[in-house]
Amino acid sequence: MKKTIILLLLLSFCGGSAEVIDETASVEEILTTTSTSTTTTLFSPKFPENFYTADEIDVFTDEFDKQLYEKYFVEKFLDSSTANEYKFYEVAYGYDDCKEVFFETFEEEADSVEEQNLLTEEHCTRTVVIETEKVFTYPLMRSEINNSCKEDFNSYMNEFILSYIENETGERSWFTEISWVAKTEFVGIGLNNQDLQYVSFLIDIFPAGGGAYAFHDWYEINYDFEKCSIIKFEEIITVPTNHLEIFPNLNNYKYEINESTLVAHILDLGVCGDQNLFCKSFYQSQLNPGEYNSYSLSYMFNKKGIIVDIGNYFIHRTPNYRFIPWEDLNQIVSKQLNRYINN
Repeated sequence: MKKTIILLLLLSFCGGSAEVIDETASVEEILTTTSTSTTTTLFSPKFPENFYTADEIDVFTDEFDKQLYEKYFVEKFLDSSTANEYKFYEVAYGYDDCKEVFFETFEEEADSVEEQNLLTEEHCTRTVVIETEKVFTYPLMRSEINNSCKEDFNSYMNEFILSYIENETGERSWFTEISWVAKTEFVGIGLNNQDLQYVSFLIDIFPAGGGAYAFHDWYEINYDFEKCSIIKFEEIITVPTNHLEIFPNLNNYKYEINESTLVAHILDLGVCGDQNLFCKSFYQSQLNPGEYNSYSLSYMFNKKGIIVDIGNYFIHRTPNYRFIPWEDLNQIVSKQLNRYINN
């Protein structure tokens, strides 16, 4: 659902260059090893098993960056809630069933069968109003900010939210409580000589719909204000030519090795260790055991590191985010990322 919306909008609003930068240079050339024939990885990252929900990722944000975000962006409030009028029997039981169900309800109140029928008729044909809450807050660039990508970004965000409302929301029924409430969780921002360079944030919609369990919809947005385009995962993470030397465990990996594979492998190494890979089932594909999940598009970043969603395996469908500091990714990041985080 989320991927469909994002991909459709990318076709319409991603201006600027769409080239994917294929860089093998790292943030710093600090690869040090005495032998390339080693049978273990060249580094041993260590990560806690903790995951972070949408409400918890602010622990990785910087207070100064939050102030910058507020300087350049304003939260737009959009209330698309609906209130529709119906005859009670239209939304409840149907006309005949409604009269049958509620006829006995008025037995004591009525003095005759005729009056009982009349009261039942009035009850079933009365007008009722069904309200559905659809409330969204999301960022737009402030009108007083001069930036060549301001119109493109604001159009992208407006169309993104309107598309979600049109395609992913519905109307509650008499028997089902259903609503959509969206908010923004800021993650990162970057400037280049006081000009806005990028922003990274999350649109978190909770509850999103209804049912036995309340659940989330979430959308990670990473936007480049120099190219007027969404920042692709493959633009900041690369597959270096010597990746099998850096990650020797992948020599026996029979599936495609791409940018997402390397990030997943680093997470796996950090939690499970190189002698116990795939100790956590949520790192691997449900269809192909031994294949890593793909994280493409499901990420956010700032100067500290990257936040990736490793899959919603919890019953309430909340994001399952992991944080990786850049120092644990320095061998697979691109020069473009270096441009974002080192200005």
